[in-house]
Amino acid sequence: MLIRFRSLNFLALLTIVLALGALIPASTLAGRSYIGNSYSSDYPGVWTTVIICDNDSSGKPEYAEYRVAGSSYRADDGNGSQTGCGVQDLGASMSQHRGCRGEIGNDPCGIPQYRP
Repeated sequence: MLIRFRSLNFLALLTIVLALGALIPASTLAGRSYIGNSYSSDYPGVWTTVIICDNDSSGKPEYAEYRVAGSSYRADDGNGSQTGCGVQDLGASMSQHRGCRGEIGNDPCGIPQYRP
Protein backbone atom coordinates (compact mmCIF):
# COMPACT_ATOMS: atom_id res chain seq x y z
CA MET A 1 0.00 0.00 0.00
CA LEU A 2 2.80 2.44 0.90
CA ILE A 3 4.72 1.65 -2.31
CA ARG A 4 1.64 2.21 -4.44
CA PHE A 5 0.98 5.58 -2.76
CA ARG A 6 4.58 6.74 -3.44
CA SER A 7 4.41 5.69 -7.10
CA LEU A 8 1.14 7.60 -7.54
CA ASN A 9 2.73 10.72 -6.04
CA PHE A 10 5.70 10.35 -8.39
CA LEU A 11 3.43 10.00 -11.43
CA ALA A 12 1.38 13.03 -10.38
CA LEU A 13 4.54 15.11 -9.94
CA LEU A 14 5.92 13.95 -13.28
CA THR A 15 2.65 14.86 -15.01
CA ILE A 16 2.73 18.37 -13.50
CA VAL A 17 6.36 18.95 -14.50
CA LEU A 18 5.71 17.82 -18.09
CA ALA A 19 2.59 19.98 -18.34
CA LEU A 20 4.46 23.07 -17.12
CA GLY A 21 7.32 22.38 -19.53
CA ALA A 22 4.87 22.33 -22.43
CA LEU A 23 3.68 25.83 -21.51
CA ILE A 24 7.17 27.38 -21.80
CA PRO A 25 8.01 28.39 -25.40
CA ALA A 26 10.99 26.59 -26.91
CA SER A 27 12.62 29.91 -27.85
CA THR A 28 12.71 30.86 -24.15
CA LEU A 29 14.53 27.66 -23.28
CA ALA A 30 16.91 27.81 -26.21
CA GLY A 31 17.77 31.52 -25.93
CA ARG A 32 17.86 31.81 -29.74
CA SER A 33 16.67 34.71 -31.87
CA TYR A 34 15.96 33.41 -35.38
CA ILE A 35 16.18 35.33 -38.65
CA GLY A 36 15.30 32.77 -41.31
CA ASN A 37 17.36 29.67 -40.53
CA SER A 38 20.10 31.75 -38.94
CA TYR A 39 20.14 32.81 -35.29
CA SER A 40 21.89 34.50 -32.43
CA SER A 41 22.18 32.75 -29.10
CA ASP A 42 23.71 33.11 -25.69
CA TYR A 43 26.17 30.35 -24.86
CA PRO A 44 23.73 27.99 -23.09
CA GLY A 45 22.92 29.85 -19.89
CA VAL A 46 26.09 31.99 -20.00
CA TRP A 47 25.13 35.53 -20.94
CA THR A 48 28.73 36.72 -21.37
CA THR A 49 29.14 34.97 -24.74
CA VAL A 50 27.11 35.61 -27.90
CA ILE A 51 26.90 33.14 -30.79
CA ILE A 52 25.77 34.06 -34.31
CA CYS A 53 25.11 31.24 -36.79
CA ASP A 54 24.61 31.88 -40.51
CA ASN A 55 22.60 28.88 -41.75
CA ASP A 56 21.08 30.57 -44.82
CA SER A 57 22.34 30.51 -48.38
CA SER A 58 21.28 34.13 -48.96
CA GLY A 59 24.84 35.38 -49.43
CA LYS A 60 24.08 38.13 -46.90
CA PRO A 61 25.97 38.51 -43.60
CA GLU A 62 24.27 37.65 -40.32
CA TYR A 63 25.08 39.43 -37.07
CA ALA A 64 23.87 39.75 -33.50
CA GLU A 65 22.79 42.94 -31.81
CA TYR A 66 23.22 42.80 -28.05
CA ARG A 67 22.99 45.11 -25.05
CA VAL A 68 25.42 45.46 -22.17
CA ALA A 69 24.76 47.99 -19.39
CA GLY A 70 22.18 49.83 -21.54
CA SER A 71 24.43 50.25 -24.60
CA SER A 72 23.94 48.43 -27.93
CA TYR A 73 26.71 46.51 -29.71
CA ARG A 74 27.10 44.29 -32.75
CA ALA A 75 28.83 40.92 -33.17
CA ASP A 76 29.46 39.58 -36.69
CA ASP A 77 29.58 35.88 -37.47
CA GLY A 78 33.24 36.18 -38.43
CA ASN A 79 33.12 34.68 -41.94
CA GLY A 80 31.00 37.18 -43.82
CA SER A 81 28.13 35.68 -45.79
CA GLN A 82 29.41 32.08 -45.63
CA THR A 83 27.59 29.50 -43.53
CA GLY A 84 28.91 28.72 -40.06
CA CYS A 85 28.91 30.16 -36.54
CA GLY A 86 30.93 32.83 -34.85
CA VAL A 87 31.45 33.12 -31.10
CA GLN A 88 32.32 36.33 -29.28
CA ASP A 89 33.24 36.53 -25.60
CA LEU A 90 31.87 39.84 -24.34
CA GLY A 91 33.72 40.13 -21.06
CA ALA A 92 30.48 41.43 -19.51
CA SER A 93 26.94 40.16 -19.07
CA MET A 94 24.48 41.08 -21.82
CA SER A 95 20.83 41.76 -21.04
CA GLN A 96 19.44 40.84 -24.48
CA HIS A 97 20.40 39.78 -28.00
CA ARG A 98 18.78 39.28 -31.40
CA GLY A 99 19.89 37.89 -34.73
CA CYS A 100 19.90 40.21 -37.76
CA ARG A 101 20.62 39.99 -41.49
CA GLY A 102 22.64 42.62 -43.33
CA GLU A 103 20.39 44.12 -46.02
CA ILE A 104 20.41 47.37 -47.94
CA GLY A 105 18.34 49.81 -45.88
CA ASN A 106 16.69 48.51 -42.72
CA ASP A 107 18.11 45.17 -41.57
CA PRO A 108 15.49 42.57 -40.58
CA CYS A 109 16.02 41.13 -37.11
CA GLY A 110 14.58 38.29 -35.06
CA ILE A 111 12.69 38.51 -31.79
CA PRO A 112 14.95 39.74 -28.97
CA GLN A 113 15.87 37.22 -26.28
CA TYR A 114 16.09 38.65 -22.78
CA ARG A 115 18.17 37.42 -19.88
CA PRO A 116 15.94 35.64 -17.38
